[in-house]
Amino acid sequence: MAPGLGPKEKAYAGVLVFRDGRQTRTVTSFSLGHQDRAPGSNRDVASLDIRLSDEVGSLTVGPNPLVT
Repeated sequence: MAPGLGPKEKAYAGVLVFRDGRQTRTVTSFSLGHQDRAPGSNRDVASLDIRLSDEVGSLTVGPNPLVT
């Protein structure tokens, strides 16, 4: 199994925020859930609360956003 991230290390992920034709809403912050590294466990182990910067302002999201 590949090593995880350590403190103060960076990683990047894509966020699929909405799909065409779905109802959306505008947010100024959101949370991402970290899941257990065991394949197929789908167990949430931590969450990360993200506030959008003043430069970004807001984000339009649909009902089921995904992280790559």
